Amino acid sequence: MANRNTLTRARLPDWLRDNLTVLSATAFLTGIHSNMVSVVWQPYVLSLGASMTTLGWLTSLGGFQGIVTSLIQPLGGWLADRMGRKPFVVWASVVLIAAYALYTLAGVTRVWTFLIPGVVLIGLSALNRPARSSLTVESVTAEQRGMGFSVVQVATVLPGIFAPILGGFIADRATATAVFPVGIAFEVISLFLVARYLSETSGSRRTHDRAAWADLWSMLKRSVVPPPGLFGFFCVWPATRLCGASAWARCSGCSARPTASATLNWE
Repeated sequence: MANRNTLTRARLPDWLRDNLTVLSATAFLTGIHSNMVSVVWQPYVLSLGASMTTLGWLTSLGGFQGIVTSLIQPLGGWLADRMGRKPFVVWASVVLIAAYALYTLAGVTRVWTFLIPGVVLIGLSALNRPARSSLTVESVTAEQRGMGFSVVQVATVLPGIFAPILGGFIADRATATAVFPVGIAFEVISLFLVARYLSETSGSRRTHDRAAWADLWSMLKRSVVPPPGLFGFFCVWPATRLCGASAWARCSGCSARPTASATLNWE
């Protein structure tokens, strides 16, 4: 089996043998659909009949930066150290595709409650973030780590230049619901790339050793208890983010509600 995998990998183009290339390409694709969705998200939720309070609740619950998104990442890192990196990157893409499918279903049926499991699933997809960071570190030499992270980061933010325009264009010319199938298409390409070309970098194997799983609870406690001397920082930082996010959501959300003449484009 090892020889077969080696031969298969040897036939790949040189540029696809590099994990950093795969990670950058998939980060670029994720940046495209996430920026497209961010443009239409608020008016889309409001057009389905949800209130501003519901919009805030959905944003806080999950999505790309909600409570589920935050709490799942320590668990993702802990599991990636014990079960390998690649499985979590692969399954996160599957979960994200399912989330966009629920977003699409909400638009087709005009029932906003389908968005609830959708935002939870997108939050759960953040399980792959620690694994992707570890893959970046383990795919380059120690002297190239800064460069590796910068390449992936640039690939992530670069779509912010054009993807919001693309998302708005699709919503105006077709419907806001159409943005999510386009996002699914991009994520399917990303799933293919990681499943086919991404190489595992961890020597970890699936373990059933009870001792190895015994520290799970202590890890979860460490992830929410501030380290000594940083209690004030852990209190102030979320408070400032909360105030800023609340003001931004209120200002942009009020202007995002579609007018009667524009409602058709958002359905």
